[in-house]
Amino acid sequence: SLARQLADGVKSEHYQSWGKPGIRAQLVDIRKRKLEMDFVLESDKYSMHVLNAVSPAFTCSLPFSEHVCQQIKATLS
Repeated sequence: SLARQLADGVKSEHYQSWGKPGIRAQLVDIRKRKLEMDFVLESDKYSMHVLNAVSPAFTCSLPFSEHVCQQIKATLS
């Protein structure tokens, strides 16, 4: 299954019991068939998008916002 391909080496026999499933929004690189582990910025001259921002605290951090502003400035230059 696709889920098995995303988690190398994980097998159902590794688990003795199952808890309730959780939902976590996370970006998947479809070319590599891997979960994206970092944020991704995509932009053009009209917009900037922050993808894979899975932690609200991280996206609100001042260093991250400074980085995004620098990227916007570079795009507009």
